[in-house]
Amino acid sequence: MKEIYFSSTLMWDASIEEMFQWVIESGFVGVELWAQHFDAREWQLETYKEKAEIYNIKTILHSNSWDLNFASLNKGIRTASLNEIKSSIDLAADLGAKEVTIHPPKETVSEARDVSMELARQGIEALLDYSRRRNVELSLEIMEKLPKELVTDLKSVKEMTGSLYDSFSYTLDIAHCNSIEEFKRSLKEINHISKIHLSNKQGEKLHTKLSEGDFDFYEVFSILENENVTIVIEGLEKGRSFNTLKENINLIQKIKERLTWG
Repeated sequence: MKEIYFSSTLMWDASIEEMFQWVIESGFVGVELWAQHFDAREWQLETYKEKAEIYNIKTILHSNSWDLNFASLNKGIRTASLNEIKSSIDLAADLGAKEVTIHPPKETVSEARDVSMELARQGIEALLDYSRRRNVELSLEIMEKLPKELVTDLKSVKEMTGSLYDSFSYTLDIAHCNSIEEFKRSLKEINHISKIHLSNKQGEKLHTKLSEGDFDFYEVFSILENENVTIVIEGLEKGRSFNTLKENINLIQKIKERLTWG
């Protein structure tokens, strides 16, 4: 049985208990908790752990990432970014989550790519050392193909990680792929993929509902049928309607009825 989670950010304005009730009712196993979401809502660690135990909810963690860049040419920004990610690793350890997804950093200016890549290497080495001390695994996310992104494919992943490539797992986000062919190729070529982020895209607009965009998710789930990988339904929605999550769950239930796995 595939383990399916949804991103906590799909229920930005929900309570912890509401979020966990949705997990149970949807037939999923847990949430990918965004540290940014946890901090913004000022949730309490013990409350989260207590509710997770009551509802038997699994948690994987997505690190703080907004406004961060640990390859910045500005030392203060680098230091602050690393500290924010380390705090996310701490949160994962405190919650008993065994893995944290982190976003690789960006170039500050395109003319300084080599310098930025070296700073990125130094940063991931420091984060890897810290995560090992906290007994938490790191999963590097393959990013969208935007200007200044340093890690967007296998080649750039290996350029950044070097000899540490096998020390990380990797998060593949289908909305960061230009085509279904790229998605399939990445699944085959990238070692140690620990999870797949699923949302759709409409041209350059990323992270749309599964039913609205360039990808056919009946095809996507067929591709994933024989993959031993965690699936995370991703997105961001504020308010109390939770329409994106509702529509995503409905589509997934229809797809599961057609396929041979649950």
